[in-house]
Amino acid sequence: MKNKVLIITYYWPPYSGPGVQRWLKFVKYFSQFNIMPSVYTPQISDINQLDKSLTIDIPANVDIIKKPIFLFDKIFKLFLPKHYANYNKGFIPSKEKLSIIDKILLFVRGNFFIPDPKLFWAKNSVNFLKNYIISNKIDTIITTGPPHSMHLLGKRLKSLTKVKWLADFRDPWTNIWYNKKFFFTKSTLNKHKKLEKNILNEADHIIVTSNRLNIEYSKLTNKPISTITNGFDHFNYDDFNLDTKFSISHIGTMLSDRNPYILWKVLSRLINEVNDLKHHLQLNLVGNVSVEVKQSIKKHSLEPYVQYIGHISYDQTSKYLKNSQILLLIQTNKVESNYIIPAKLFEYLNSSRPIISISNNDDVESIINDTNVGFNFKYDQEIELYNCILNYFEKFKADGISILPNNTNKYNRIELTRSISNIIKNL
Repeated sequence: MKNKVLIITYYWPPYSGPGVQRWLKFVKYFSQFNIMPSVYTPQISDINQLDKSLTIDIPANVDIIKKPIFLFDKIFKLFLPKHYANYNKGFIPSKEKLSIIDKILLFVRGNFFIPDPKLFWAKNSVNFLKNYIISNKIDTIITTGPPHSMHLLGKRLKSLTKVKWLADFRDPWTNIWYNKKFFFTKSTLNKHKKLEKNILNEADHIIVTSNRLNIEYSKLTNKPISTITNGFDHFNYDDFNLDTKFSISHIGTMLSDRNPYILWKVLSRLINEVNDLKHHLQLNLVGNVSVEVKQSIKKHSLEPYVQYIGHISYDQTSKYLKNSQILLLIQTNKVESNYIIPAKLFEYLNSSRPIISISNNDDVESIINDTNVGFNFKYDQEIELYNCILNYFEKFKADGISILPNNTNKYNRIELTRSISNIIKNL
């Protein structure tokens, strides 16, 4: 007998990004493990970044239920289009560069919409989903956040229907790095902490994406917590050829908070000190790049070596994953980022190309070391980073750069779906 689950997620195709891919891929493979999923998600007409290529992974027999949502940022867009365009891409200026309007908008967003502006949609979904759960004999509901208002919806539905509830935290709640941008009052911060702890203690099982967050949440609840990371779909790259350039590629948005000053400094030094590097170096920045990052690149005279690719669909990233000589992973130099393992790391693993990571995250470093795919550097390891890139460049000129990954299959999405299916069956 199949276990019937209802997944409540804000992010779903044609949205793009890792928040979409996590549960899209679980849904794709659930049937192999006798799980019958349905998905509840908003009906959104105005999506900033589309990726219709992801829709091909939605199984034809999965019930996708959509309910319209009013997005409060439409008001924001109407009166302040320039601010909206930047914020919608995640580009929030550093505090010292914020205008008065920026500060007011961020304060209102942070202190008047708790936990987030999607809470009204969540509240309006309760009765509809209660009836759906009862009439379709759903066994388990799964909520995934952020936005964490999805978890508030899950809690309410559990109390009304008595079904089992699994809460998936793709990112931390209170300790997410961008919360500091919202000028939380002490009262607001306490409300977030209270809501977070309440959800952790009401859910039947909690899923997190990093060991660090698992440890943190274990201090707040006695409920069972499992770490199930993001992952990759196995992809055959035999038809791809390596770049003839010494290409270093970063795939994903490069925010102002994710500006790797240490890398720009090292590359500038290498160009000046290694004569022929300037003839071979090519930096591919695939995705949106903030103004601050572009200014840093210009400051270090790296513009001639950079290609700004812009946002592309998920299926188009395969070209850069396999053709690049080196893949670049960047996290913010903030303690809050230590709770998050970037989803792109797992896509990188599948490419069998070497990874240079700049991160203070112990989980990231552990995965890279365990799989033998490259090196991770802290933000204070400038000399080590310099030597690593120089070593790769010398290999590039000689016999080429190659690696022998191992222990990667546990991050295959089929194996990850197996793990989460076992949790569902044992709730």
